[in-house]
Amino acid sequence: MIETEKELTEELIKIIQSDIINIPRDNILSLYESWMQKHDNSATWIYNKKDICKNQFLPTNPYLLGIDLPYWFGDISAKKRIMIVGIDPLRNENAFKQAKADKNNHVLIGTPYALHSTKMREGRTRPYWEFINSLSQNNFVYLTDIYKTFFYTENSKKERSYVYYRKNTSYLKSIKDILAREINFLNPDLIITLGKESF
Repeated sequence: MIETEKELTEELIKIIQSDIINIPRDNILSLYESWMQKHDNSATWIYNKKDICKNQFLPTNPYLLGIDLPYWFGDISAKKRIMIVGIDPLRNENAFKQAKADKNNHVLIGTPYALHSTKMREGRTRPYWEFINSLSQNNFVYLTDIYKTFFYTENSKKERSYVYYRKNTSYLKSIKDILAREINFLNPDLIITLGKESF
């Protein structure tokens, strides 16, 4: 079981690079550092879809790709550890326009419910923030998604990633293994799932 934020970050870097997106360690550290200091600089969150690990099993022409990296609030040495699990890192065309990213060839990196962003915490994801913030006052709260990668299978937007994964059940083992690794190193006292799909 991890005991410090440094250990947590190191474990996550291993998972991120081997199972989610293979970007340099320093880039991952810079993202987390920026988020922890509450800098909303989206330009650093754009990567090429070719960097996404093979065991994310992307379709041939994924569209509006997003990855949410796990994020946390509160004191890691708190008495209780709570893991909150969402579905996937939903993205839309507006996010790509704002970031000046290519919706066919880039992936936008963020956090579950975009809680790294002050603007989002005070806006659209405020209800999630209020819930998580209240829990983090006396607990360590770790956020992650079941599906680390979001996409539409093509630009008609008829099929989103979790539907695609459910149809291709052989891919689900890899997805479950990543989540199991997170559960094992965090050793949470409580896991809260948000939504039927997460449950």
